[in-house]
Amino acid sequence: MTNSSAEAQIFSAAWERAWQDLGLTPAPNALPQLLAAHAGPDRHYHGLQHIAECLQWLEQLPRR
Repeated sequence: MTNSSAEAQIFSAAWERAWQDLGLTPAPNALPQLLAAHAGPDRHYHGLQHIAECLQWLEQLPRR
């Protein structure tokens, strides 16, 4: 997964929806920190693709 502007927007939108569905507010700068922490070359399984897959999975859950 590359870090394009379109992908960043998709991450951001899915991130916001996930937090809204939980009825919570994420910590300021949590998403950029999460993405930076998981973008390193040493991240083989729990990398950006894994986060994207988790957010996609959350999107499939029934909404409250």
